[in-house]
Amino acid sequence: MKKFLVSMMAVITAAILVACSNASNKDLVHIGVLQYVEHPSLSATRKGFIEELKEEGYVDGKNIKIDYQNAQGDQSNLQTISQSLIEDNDVMLAIATPAAQSLSSLTKGKPILFTAVTDPVSAKLVKSMDNVGGNVTGTSDMSPINKQVELLKKVFPNTKKLGLCIRPVSVTQKFRLKKPRNTLRKLVLKRLLRGFHQPTIFKIQPKA
Repeated sequence: MKKFLVSMMAVITAAILVACSNASNKDLVHIGVLQYVEHPSLSATRKGFIEELKEEGYVDGKNIKIDYQNAQGDQSNLQTISQSLIEDNDVMLAIATPAAQSLSSLTKGKPILFTAVTDPVSAKLVKSMDNVGGNVTGTSDMSPINKQVELLKKVFPNTKKLGLCIRPVSVTQKFRLKKPRNTLRKLVLKRLLRGFHQPTIFKIQPKA
């Protein structure tokens, strides 16, 4: 979060300089926040972002104005909200990959920051994590999958099969599946996949 806030502070500072030249919006920067869907982890990211801004001296209603919108997972709604946020705000924060893709597809001029995005490169948000090459930047939430698999094998040394539940339509999860392949081979673990399209309760049957 600290690394992300450094980027955001730089963008907001630049936006303040632009806003100060506009008499009607003097010293007030408008920040559009687009969250893809209501989810505890995504909401926590948004709240943490606002709290960190406040600690850095950026307070909603004082020197910034936060315009928060939630697309509720609706793709058509996402495009409409994105267009509105771009028109009405100086800087945008996108929470989750679909939100970031939607905003970035509609503007190449206004700054966009993203968070809760696993693979920004595959999502075509940036050229690379070292050289973003445009108006979009942010942080990846990729977890250390290889280390997690190694730890699992260490804690349960007799494990031979690893079950993975995925959503086939998720680009993010497809990317995550590629990461542990070499580690699984090295640890002689067989990967078992099961895809689901809707939230499902999986019942694990104890081995007799």
